[in-house]
Order: sequence, then structure tokens, then C-alpha cells
Amino acid sequence: MNNQIKRILITSAGGTDPYTLTEGVSEYNDGSILSIIRQKEFDQEPITDVYIYLSLEMAIREARNQVFTKSIHSINQNINIEIFPQGVLKEIENLIQDKKITQNVIEEEKQKEIQKAKEKNPNFNEEIVKRNLNDDKIIFNMIKNDVNVAIVNANKFGIFYPAFYEMIEHIKINYKGKPEIFINVSSGTPAMEMDLDLIAITSNEIKAKIVQVSTPTGSSNVRGNKGYATASDEQLEALNISEKKRRENPEYKDRVSYENMAKTRKLILLESLEDSFAKYDYAGVYNAVMDNIGIINENSLIVKYATNLYYRYIGDDKKARDKNIFTPDDNGNKIELKELYPIFDDGDIRVLNILKARGLIERINIMNIKAQRNEINDWLLIAQTVVESIYKKLIYCECDSLNIEKIINNDAKSDKYGKIDLSIFNTLNRNKRYEKLLKTVEKADGDYINAFFLKNILIKWLKGKNSNTELENDITILDKIRNSRNTAAHTEEFITIEELNRNFSKAIDAENNYRKKEENNIRKLPPILLTKEEKENAIEQTNKIINKMMNKILSNAYKGKLDQALMVYEHLKNQILYLLREEIKSQK
Repeated sequence: MNNQIKRILITSAGGTDPYTLTEGVSEYNDGSILSIIRQKEFDQEPITDVYIYLSLEMAIREARNQVFTKSIHSINQNINIEIFPQGVLKEIENLIQDKKITQNVIEEEKQKEIQKAKEKNPNFNEEIVKRNLNDDKIIFNMIKNDVNVAIVNANKFGIFYPAFYEMIEHIKINYKGKPEIFINVSSGTPAMEMDLDLIAITSNEIKAKIVQVSTPTGSSNVRGNKGYATASDEQLEALNISEKKRRENPEYKDRVSYENMAKTRKLILLESLEDSFAKYDYAGVYNAVMDNIGIINENSLIVKYATNLYYRYIGDDKKARDKNIFTPDDNGNKIELKELYPIFDDGDIRVLNILKARGLIERINIMNIKAQRNEINDWLLIAQTVVESIYKKLIYCECDSLNIEKIINNDAKSDKYGKIDLSIFNTLNRNKRYEKLLKTVEKADGDYINAFFLKNILIKWLKGKNSNTELENDITILDKIRNSRNTAAHTEEFITIEELNRNFSKAIDAENNYRKKEENNIRKLPPILLTKEEKENAIEQTNKIINKMMNKILSNAYKGKLDQALMVYEHLKNQILYLLREEIKSQK
């Protein structure tokens, strides 16, 4: 016996354990605990030890009638049974003795309860009330306020975890080698089942199999009126005989099923990732994947996608494009660079040297994520940098190259060709902030330019050409977020989506009122035509215009890939979830 493989069942207990009694026919059926023990006996891989955690309610049953130990030993007398919390049975025995709870006292309490029920409901069914007033329930109500060891509130989530951990520690101390451990998650209250699940998943010290048991009808357990019946020795023997006959039937379907631990962990990981993606919490996605790297090492692409997702989100381009992300895994699977970066900084000389479109697209994506997370202050600040970058690129695409000397008109009397009057430039440049612009915008990054100055270059240029009021209107619409942006940048105020939309709507209305006055609107610009709904959605309008301007900036070779580039975060999400779901499907 000393050389026997140790098979340990860890379980809690509920009202349908260790057995149930079918009302009206006096027929007992196995509960989850007996089903598991009997199945392992039938397979000639007997359970050697049972660690059973009893709430106060269930411990009273054991203390008075040994319902758990008797029924388990009726299957196999050699099974070692450890009851937790340790000392609970002795505590119950002492309280019953101290409070002098005799059978006469129990009967008196029953009559009191019946009278209370009758006073509350004159139409009450006395037989049903009596059935629910079993002796153990009376004792429970009389001692529940005085227990120290037992847990009374078996429905509260989280309180069992330390106690279950104590069971695991007891196993580690008392068992050498590598015992087979089975954790029953079909018995006890939902709170107990959840905590046993957590123990199974988070404990690195043991490798356990999760066991689930359905009822004889294949459904989940439901406690009946006879849930607390106590089987005699003869009834236990009859139960064992009937269960043996059932298992000998070729058509018998065992109610016990074993859940693979890795699969269970992956299912929980999948739920965690779906939750993080729903919140656009990409750091949460990355951390969850890296914390569970041991169970997804069969598919290293999940880790690679999550790594790229996280580092591109925080702006660490070097780590996001690390070469290891794009090398084949052990199975030859590979992420192609073009899959995650459909617009590159190579090939087209404009994209490489001037436009640097991919970096801009990265910021547009982050800007959109900030909006989806309702982080409006961050959205405003990033949107400002995006707009500035787009204006620089529009100057290159729309205004006769990047050379400002070609844009500025040195002849103050002439505005043909749409060049900016030198006096206007000098006014904008009165503090010499933009002196470098006299060379090229390309070399004038940093503190020398901002969206306000670039907007004026574009507006003056477009006014001179008098040919593109649509683009001019788009620039004006983008500029209407400036007041909210300045509030976000220069105060401690947090801008709400409602405030952003309200400010945007007012700014568009003010602009249109300005254009109605003939003395103001010399060029007779038409009103900015936005519906009430459009004026109340500043983010949507900003994104719409940014995408339109991006299509002006990109060369034809890249325009078709813009949508793909702007959907890269959605693509990363879909790939990670798809790979994990496929791995779960393939797991037996």
C-alpha cells in the first residue's frame, strides 16, 4: 500500500452531497463527491485521499451523522479523509454540548418556527415547512453566531480561498513525490466552486485536474427538499449495488468529466483578453499574455502580436519592430512585416524623405484609441500634433514644394500664383520664431512651427489660388478644436466628451455667423455645412477630415493601404483572439 500511487480528491460539499434522495420513491443517487470516487474505483485507479472542506451547514451533518465519512468509506474503507477547516467538528460538538441542544430542544425550536410561519402566512403548508425544518438546520441557527472555526456565510465570494490554500499546503507537507490531484468544482456553493477554480489555476505547486459532475439527468445540481436526508448502512449498500449495475450497462454514460488544466487556463486567459480589448487596455493584454506565456508556448505568434501591440501603443517603435517579432517560430509560422506595417517609410521617396507617413499613422491610431477610451485631454493633445504634421505635408503637396522662399511673395503688390505676402509672413514671424522657415519646412521641425502658423500658410495660399474652398473649410473645422485643446494643455481641467462637442458646435455656428456678414466674408465663402448631429460629434468630424487629408498626402501606391494601416490595432486584436481560440479548440 505504501507504494500505491496517491490520488487526492480536493472538494467542498453542498446540499446534494454526498448523495440525494429522490422524493416519493426513497431512492438514493450519488452526489458529485461519490460519483468521482466511484468512477475512479471503477477504472481501477482508486482515490486514496479525500480533502473535504465543510461549511458550518455541512459540518453539522458530518458531526452528527458522519454522512460524508460513512458514504465515502462504504465505497472504499481504505480512503484517508481529511476534513477542513481543521477543528470544525470538535467546535460543533462543544457548542451543542455547551448550549445543551438536546432532541427535545430541537423539537421545541421547530414548533416555534412553525408558529412563526403560520402567523406570517395563514395559508401555509405545514408539511412543507416541517420538511425544511430539519434538525441540522435548527442547530445551525442556534450556534451560527458563536462559531470561530467554521465559515457560516457559504455564499460569500472570496472567503474560502485562504482555507483552500491551507488544504494545498497540508498536501505539500504530508505527501512526497507527485500525487495525482483532482479538484471537484461541482460541489458546494458557487462561491466555493469559484475559489476552488482559482486555487487550481493559480497554484504553481500542484498540477491538478479539474473535475466536473453532472446530475443523473445531465443538468447542474439542484437541491431538493430531501437534500439533507441521512442514508442508513442498508441504504448505502443498496446505493452501491444500484450504482454498480448502472456502470455495467453498456449504454451507461459517466457523469464525471475531466477538464484539462491548460485548456481551463486558456479559457480564462481568453476571457481576460476579451475584457482588456473591450476597454482598449493594451497594456493589460500584453501583461496577461506574458503572465501566461507558459500555457501558450505552443503558439508563439500570440506573444509576438501582443508584444508588437503593446510597444507600438506606448510609442517604442524600436521594440515594436524588433526583428524577433518577424522571424519564424519553431513551427515555421511567421508574421510578415507588411501585415503590421502596410505603409512603409521606404520605396516612394516622398514617403521616405518628406512625408514619413507611417509615423503619422501611428499617432492617428493612438489618437483614435484615446477617443475610444474617452481620454479626451490626451486625444486633444495628440490630435494637435497630428494636425501639425498633416499641415506640413499639405504644404509640400499643395503649395509648390517645401521651399518657403517659393511660397512667400517678395512683391507685396502681387498676390498672383497664390503666394503669401511677405508682410503677412513678417507679421507671423515678428518674434523671429520661424526664421528657419526661410530655408525649408523640412528643416524647421521643433519649436519653429506650430499648427497656427502652418494653417495660416495654407489658408493664405488657398485664398490666393481661390480654388479649393473645401480644403479651406476642412482646415477651418479642424482649427475649431483649438480652444478645447488649449484648455487641456494649459489648465488642470479635464475636458469631457460633452464639453468638447459643445465647444465644437458653438465654434462652427460662430464661424457661419461671421461668414453671413458681407463685410467679413470678402471671398464669399459658403457656410460650413454640418448637420446638428455632425456638429455634436467633434471626434468623428476630426477623424473624417484627417482621413480625407491623408489621402491628399499619400501617393497613389499607398492610398489603397490607408484603411488597412488605420485598422492595425483591430487586426492585432483579431489575430491574438483567433489564435488563442483555435488553440483552445484543438486542445483535447
